[in-house]
Amino acid sequence: MSTAHELWHVVLALVWLDLVLVLLGTLAVILLIWGAAQRKALLLLPWLAVELLDAAYELGFFAFMFLSNDVAIAIDLLPILALPITVYCWLVVYSLYQECKETEERNTSLPLPLSMSALEAGGAGALGGCTVPYGRMAA
Repeated sequence: MSTAHELWHVVLALVWLDLVLVLLGTLAVILLIWGAAQRKALLLLPWLAVELLDAAYELGFFAFMFLSNDVAIAIDLLPILALPITVYCWLVVYSLYQECKETEERNTSLPLPLSMSALEAGGAGALGGCTVPYGRMAA
């Protein structure tokens, strides 16, 4: 097998890997948007993982192209130049993840809210020991 043929297999494998990363990235972005809107920390994790893998892939691809002395190295510099923006976005989403996780932990440690059905039925409210019946107030 020739060196050019082996290089072709490596490039083809990298193209397929890139396609898989694009599909995973699309799914991760959808989950990121949904998770940010719903304030669900768990839905932010796929984007964080995919972006971390993508950044590692970009660095590896850059190193491969640099070591192979390819003439198109200037084109391959573009993803590396975008790496600081990627790191910044990753840190912003990670910060949102931490905030959502803290909020979820706080919400699970709070007592369950009083249901409206108990209040509408004329039961006494349990807010601060208040005994005013909420459902049927005297006119």
